[in-house]
Amino acid sequence: MGQLFINYKRGVVFSPFYHYGMYSAKAVLSDTIYMYEITVNGKTLQPFQFSAQDWDKLTLPLYEYAIIECHNNNFYGNDIERLLNKVHIHTNPYNFTTQSNPVAFMAWYKKYVTHITGSNVQSLDVYYASYLAVNKQLQFIQKQPLFN
Repeated sequence: MGQLFINYKRGVVFSPFYHYGMYSAKAVLSDTIYMYEITVNGKTLQPFQFSAQDWDKLTLPLYEYAIIECHNNNFYGNDIERLLNKVHIHTNPYNFTTQSNPVAFMAWYKKYVTHITGSNVQSLDVYYASYLAVNKQLQFIQKQPLFN
């Protein structure tokens, strides 16, 4: 009986892992692409210079650090503080955020990049860049340093 209700509400289920309703919407592509640019000793690293696994190893820590920062900036102010203020409980935001230290992260990341690239990293800059896709070409919009 439950399966009939699900079929009525969500569509036909072919197996426990494939549900037509999950994949039936048209995917909308964005015309703006965001990516990290990693500059080592004045030269921007290119993805084709590395294996897919090594490129992921270089970029994934940046994505994860950005997620922590976004979580810290939004989670307490948007959710926790609002709910606790309704019941008149005042608390310290540091109890609800992951403490991040950009200086320590960059020191660790510099050693990490040295290990992956196999070169001596003297200078390291990371930028968050945006590009516009026009006629199968990428046009640079802007980039900003990830760490100021």
